[in-house]
Amino acid sequence: MNILSYIREVEFDTLLFFLGVLLLVGIMKEIGVLTNITHLYQYLEPVQANYLMGLMSALIDNVPLTAALLKADLTMTTAEWLTLTYATGVGGSILIIGSAAGIIAMSKVKELTFGTYFRMAGYLLGCYSLGYIGVYFVGQFALS
Repeated sequence: MNILSYIREVEFDTLLFFLGVLLLVGIMKEIGVLTNITHLYQYLEPVQANYLMGLMSALIDNVPLTAALLKADLTMTTAEWLTLTYATGVGGSILIIGSAAGIIAMSKVKELTFGTYFRMAGYLLGCYSLGYIGVYFVGQFALS
């Protein structure tokens, strides 16, 4: 199979989503949002800031958030780094727009719309919060 026929099989909506993510990252970098987000760690404890980063990843893709946090050279414990990775990875799924998998699922399952996903956001937030607490305790006790 040549490369052009493979590209023709890729869904246009999926390509537009990833193009949008790349544009968003570039825009956020240019206007200084990514560097300003890291200032949150000056005002909050890492556990609280990481939780909020997960919620932000529901609106902003987790890749630019994680990249900005890695470049910020933050000092955190193992448990705090675990909560950050959990938060930015899972928190993005609270809203469908923060999750590449959510966008793909919405294109495949016709009953899954922004409205139905939004109605589940409370349940997803609860699950995210319970998981966050679990990851924190695993990091505190199992890895010490």
